[in-house]
Amino acid sequence: MRRFALALAVLLLAVTLAACSSGDGVTVRAAFDDVGDLVPRAAVKIADVPVGTVKSIELTDDLRALVTMRLHDDVTLPRSVRAELRKTAVLGERYILLIPDAASGGEFASGETIQDTRFVPELEELVGSGSELLAAVAADKLAAAIDAGAEGLDGRGTTFGALIDDLATIVDGYDRNSDDLARLIDGFAQFLGAAGPHAATHGKAFDELAKATRVLAAEDQRLLDTLAEVRILSAEGASIMRVHRERLNRGFQQWSAILAEVARHDASLDALFRELAKHNYNTIRGVHDEHGQVLLDFIICGMNDTPGDPVRSCMNPPQGRPRPQIRDSQGFGGSS
Repeated sequence: MRRFALALAVLLLAVTLAACSSGDGVTVRAAFDDVGDLVPRAAVKIADVPVGTVKSIELTDDLRALVTMRLHDDVTLPRSVRAELRKTAVLGERYILLIPDAASGGEFASGETIQDTRFVPELEELVGSGSELLAAVAADKLAAAIDAGAEGLDGRGTTFGALIDDLATIVDGYDRNSDDLARLIDGFAQFLGAAGPHAATHGKAFDELAKATRVLAAEDQRLLDTLAEVRILSAEGASIMRVHRERLNRGFQQWSAILAEVARHDASLDALFRELAKHNYNTIRGVHDEHGQVLLDFIICGMNDTPGDPVRSCMNPPQGRPRPQIRDSQGFGGSS
């Protein structure tokens, strides 16, 4: 299962990259009664030379398989072309072989559909490839190979049987989990269906990533130099800290003693700030006719030696603005 998941991940990456790519080329279509296990991105060949790839496979209205191929720009086909669906080997991948009829003349237009198609059966391929294989092997060499195989398997029947049993167990495991595998493949298909319409955006993203990679590659030496300078600076800072450690410790101890003393007189400081606030409130009432009353803080509101003096009024300051009414938790505020 782990190898199967890895293979699917590789397939997903390949198909995603293919969806993000774009390019021009000659478009050729061909309709087959059966395409077997042909998949998109399969090779398209002429005389066993790759000339393009399969772009898509769709089902037509008459229930045939319509294969769309994209050929290279430099490929020119004559008017008459036959398309055959073949395999690279007995257990190989499917590909499409185009067999042009050069004597037909003319030129095959891009976008047209090849009507002359053929699906080469696997049995026919097996017989053909086996005949070629046996024809290339001499009888004595074939006999020697059979004898060597017999010697190699001699006495290993139990091991070979166990191997077959293990293979049967693996196949049975795949069979039991076929539904999960089908759902996984359907999920990949849905993902590719959602990602396909945004292929242009994905392509731009890859382009920007390539640009960023090139910029980082060009600036890597500068980044390394900067990191080296930072390392030197860190070493210098650590050296300074080691040299002045005692002085810093004494400073921190002194600050600790000062803060402890301030915390010890917290109540006194609170009272001092309240008295200062009273002083500020009274100061704005201590100016009359541009003359400041120096002894204002020592005059108690209501204890007036000169009745009617506006400077000593408790309720109506001469500045023409009301006295702020501020009260704290101890009731300070109003008249003083």
